[in-house]
Amino acid sequence: MEAPIRGSLVAIPLIVALILCFGVRKSVYPSALALAGIIAGYAGNAALLKHTGQLEVNYLQLLTLYSLSDIITNLSRLVISLLGGTMATDVFAGMKIISVGFPLYILSIVMLLCYVAAFIYGMVMTTARIKTNIAAVENVERAY
Repeated sequence: MEAPIRGSLVAIPLIVALILCFGVRKSVYPSALALAGIIAGYAGNAALLKHTGQLEVNYLQLLTLYSLSDIITNLSRLVISLLGGTMATDVFAGMKIISVGFPLYILSIVMLLCYVAAFIYGMVMTTARIKTNIAAVENVERAY
């Protein structure tokens, strides 16, 4: 039972992203292919389980739900560690402003601002695309 759920956790966001980015008509075949992959994975997993038996550890039964504050805490730790690993600000921290590292420090902060701007731009464009798709669906429904 675990494998189809894991496959769905990958395929369903992929299908939704395809529909949002390319529209329903262009994403029919890739979506069908993703669903066929889930079904094939389920069938292959079922065939393997007949030969090997059940899993020793069922990870689905071990999963626990977290509170919103725990999720936000973990997400903030993840973002901070990702930014710390990709930014050069930690390398140049403590240097004098007159040093060679200052322009690179400024460029590192500019890169962070570019990341934030790209994220906000992507969210705005996605929202506009969703609004356009919803308006198109409403217009089609009115025509009938």
